[in-house]
Amino acid sequence: MKTAAVIWSVTDGTDAVSRCLSERDRPEIVLVDMSLEGMQGPTVCRIVREHCSMMPIVAMTAFSTNMYRSIAARAGAQGMVSKNSEADFVEGVHEVICGRTYGGQLFGSAAMACARVQEEQRSSDRNLTQQEILVMELLSLLRECYANVCRHAPQHARYRITVRLSVEGIRIHAENHVAQGDAPDELRGGNGLGLHRRQLRQLGGSLTCSSSYGIWVTTAWLPISQ
Repeated sequence: MKTAAVIWSVTDGTDAVSRCLSERDRPEIVLVDMSLEGMQGPTVCRIVREHCSMMPIVAMTAFSTNMYRSIAARAGAQGMVSKNSEADFVEGVHEVICGRTYGGQLFGSAAMACARVQEEQRSSDRNLTQQEILVMELLSLLRECYANVCRHAPQHARYRITVRLSVEGIRIHAENHVAQGDAPDELRGGNGLGLHRRQLRQLGGSLTCSSSYGIWVTTAWLPISQ
C-alpha cells in the first residue's frame, strides 16, 4: 500500500460534506464514521456520492460491520471496515483505493453508486411538492453557511446568519470574518455554495457571495410560490 497522509479530519458531518465537495479540500479517498455529530455518516455518504462520481468512500464503525453494511452500500460507499481491527481497516482501505470494493457484493464502484443515488434522488424529488423542495433547500443552505463559518472564520470570531420571511419569499444573509490566509477567491469557487447557487436558480431564486475588508458575505433569495 502506498504511503498515505491524512489531509483533514472532522467530527461534524456537515463539515465533512462541505470539504468533500470542495475541489481544494477533496481527498483521494474519504473515510466516513457511521456515527458522526450532527449529520450522520450514511447521510454524509449519500450527499457526497450524489455530487461526486470519482472519489471512493469507505464507511467505518466501532460496532459490528453487519449493522451498517447494507446501509453504507445503499448510501454509496465502496467498502465497510471495522475500527476495531487494524488488519481489516488497512486491507479495506487498500482494496478501495486500488479501485476495488470491500465488504461484500452489496458494494459497487463509485461511478455506479453515483448514478444509482442520483436516480433515486430524482425519483424522490418527483414525489415532493415545490414547497417541500424549497424547505429542504433552505435547511441545506443554512447548514452550508454554518459549515463555512466553522471552517473559515477565526476562532471565537462573531458571525451573523439571518433569515427574513416576507410574502414574496425568504432571504438569507450570512456574514463572517475570514481567517488570515484564507483567500476569498478560493472561497468564491467552493463547490458547496456553487451547488446551492444552481439549485436556487432552478427554484427561481439567487445566491451571491462577496468579500470586503476580511468579511465574507453570502446572500440568498428563495421565492415563495403562491
